[in-house]
Amino acid sequence: LYDYFQNSGLGNARGYFTPVGGPVPKIVQNQGGGTIGGPVIKNHTFFFASGEVERTRGAGQTVIANVMTPAQAAAITDPTDAALFAANGSPTSPNGSLAGSSANTIDGDIWTVRMDQVLRGGKDGLFVKYGQAPSTTISPGLTFIDTNLPGFGASTTATPRDLTVSYTAAISNSLVDNFRFGFGRVNPAFNVNSPFPEGPEVIFADGTSNFGINSIIPQGRTQNTFQYADTVSWTHGRHTLKWGVDINRYQAPSFFDAEAQGILVFGSIADFQTGNPL
Repeated sequence: LYDYFQNSGLGNARGYFTPVGGPVPKIVQNQGGGTIGGPVIKNHTFFFASGEVERTRGAGQTVIANVMTPAQAAAITDPTDAALFAANGSPTSPNGSLAGSSANTIDGDIWTVRMDQVLRGGKDGLFVKYGQAPSTTISPGLTFIDTNLPGFGASTTATPRDLTVSYTAAISNSLVDNFRFGFGRVNPAFNVNSPFPEGPEVIFADGTSNFGINSIIPQGRTQNTFQYADTVSWTHGRHTLKWGVDINRYQAPSFFDAEAQGILVFGSIADFQTGNPL
């Protein structure tokens, strides 16, 4: 068994863009796990298992968004833009600046199980191993995508998987065959992490912070790999000869719904107020 613990009081570093003397982001990290193994049937069947859990809770550094003042928001005359502004939380501030920060969290689990079987009086051997590593992550880099306003970014989920099967057979004292099958999957998905409804992303060319769910999410990058391999070893006197085959198959059923909800670009707040996109 093992455990790792970290918090802000143990010496976290400042954010890269935080001025000297600025606040250190708060974070609490717990990471621990263990292993276990042994015989199931003496001299025949054995098992081994491992597991690890990570839970991280914290916040990223503060960022400043450029937003409308309440007076500018009240001056929106275009009904479509007024509805978009309201649907996305009506971000305003008396001085035109709004501070925000992002959660910095990780919920991750890793586990692996392996079984070994001795067959034919020790002449043959079989093992099967399977593991998963599901995780969910929220970070400042994905919360603030092309804007300093929170609520329009993504979170990351993934469940990597790995399966290995191997069978070794002693055909004779000089001839040994080994067959292996492997499967692996990685599938990070960048899901919408927003309390606001889906709709077009509103982009300003005058430095005002964009709002609306970013146009590059959701997206996912699944990759599946399959391996089939067989190796034969033949020993004759002082010589050993090996031959075999190794076949690999690759799949990438990914998705990328870029700009599916549309994009509206405005040259200034005044253009947005009157409903005149570029």
